[in-house]
Amino acid sequence: MVDAYGDAAVAIGLFKGKGTDASGKPVDETSRFTDTWVKMPDGRWQCVASQSTSIK
Repeated sequence: MVDAYGDAAVAIGLFKGKGTDASGKPVDETSRFTDTWVKMPDGRWQCVASQSTSIK
């Protein structure tokens, strides 16, 4: 979900990932994230803050 506020936007979502890490251990991750984006003067969108919280 993304909510825009003029030249700023907040994206909220859920990440799910499965696989193995560099040592071969299995990884099963679920987390919620919030990213804050700002529209720069040249028109690009830049992420200026991000957070994620692991969910069991």
